[in-house]
Amino acid sequence: GSAASFEHLDGFGTDARFTNPSAGAWVNGKLFVVETATHTIRMVDGATAEVTTVAGLPEESGYADGPGVDARFNRPRDITLAEDGKLYILDNSNHAIRRMDPGSYEVSTLVSRDDPHNPFTDPEGMVSDGAGHLYVTDFTSCILVEVDLKTGETDVVAGERDECTETEGVGELGR
Repeated sequence: GSAASFEHLDGFGTDARFTNPSAGAWVNGKLFVVETATHTIRMVDGATAEVTTVAGLPEESGYADGPGVDARFNRPRDITLAEDGKLYILDNSNHAIRRMDPGSYEVSTLVSRDDPHNPFTDPEGMVSDGAGHLYVTDFTSCILVEVDLKTGETDVVAGERDECTETEGVGELGR
């Protein structure tokens, strides 16, 4: 989209418009883009440059699993492809990790905001290790969290919750 236009619009190439795209993941010739401000996941076809909204509804925040546009997000911030072929989405303001099938666009929850063991306050970034785990940074809590892709279990592997300093060390000693 153009730099002066702030709207959400599907279309081809420069006719499409984005508002605050924050991250992307490449899957089989398609770029999946997290659009934080509109609470959506967009897809750019690498062959045709067609941009379509594949999950979430523009400017309608919420928390719901389901197929494509029936799913709801609240300020999704990051997206990554894991070795299981699924896309994982950091749903920032819902403090959750969501999972999306890149073929059907079905969205489900891996780490729920309602889980009492959920350590997230402000999840910002994540990466897959290629061995069944995501590593997620939490900006406000100053922690690095390992997430098991099969079970959704979380483990703080570095930092100590709400102890934001610049101390080097191993595990909870590193802050």
